Amino acid sequence: MFVREVSLSSVKKCLEIQQDIEGDTGCVVWDAALVLIGYLDVTIDRIRKYDPSKEYSLSFLQLCKRLRKQLQNEEPFDVLELGAGTGACGLALASMSTCHVTVTDLENFVPLLQRNIDANMTNFHADSRVEARHLDWSSEMNTDKAPDLIVISDCVFYEEGATALVNCLNRICSSETVILLSIEDRPDKSHVVEKFWKYLDESFVYDEVPIDEQNPEISSSDIHIYVIRKAV
Repeated sequence: MFVREVSLSSVKKCLEIQQDIEGDTGCVVWDAALVLIGYLDVTIDRIRKYDPSKEYSLSFLQLCKRLRKQLQNEEPFDVLELGAGTGACGLALASMSTCHVTVTDLENFVPLLQRNIDANMTNFHADSRVEARHLDWSSEMNTDKAPDLIVISDCVFYEEGATALVNCLNRICSSETVILLSIEDRPDKSHVVEKFWKYLDESFVYDEVPIDEQNPEISSSDIHIYVIRKAV
């Protein structure tokens, strides 16, 4: 077990994310998660200060449309992290805003998720709450309503997983749900990613976040962030 510190400049906090030395893909904080957290770190406040007289990218406007009211009024919104691994993205959101976060992954990752929740509770916004749950993408998820925001970081590794992930999103999302996905270019996984986008195209639309809207201190040309929503 070793700890990765993740700084949140906008709220002057530092998460301590426990990682497992041995294990599968979900045991460490991957670069794509750090880039997504960096984007959230500059974007949450940008949404709060939204100025309709200014020009913004379509990806930002879609995110702003869904979350601006809650962020400006400090009202809680519901977040679901899929394939959370360490839970870093969900924990960052709970620390930067008022939200109810559910971090999910396969059953063997739930203890690591819970340890990270326990280790970072003092960073959470006073009215935020975070819970860890087991979720297999091929199974149903019991939930009262669709989440406002879904975050996914670097989860497209295997062909069967790509299909299962899109099926899961189809079941969970409403027309109002916004999905934030970060993904790193990997030549050996390009065929899996192509299959994921092809399948996603059947039910969803998406826009890539421009590099100049990402966090200049932590962004990369080979890590992409997308804002995704159900096609209407």
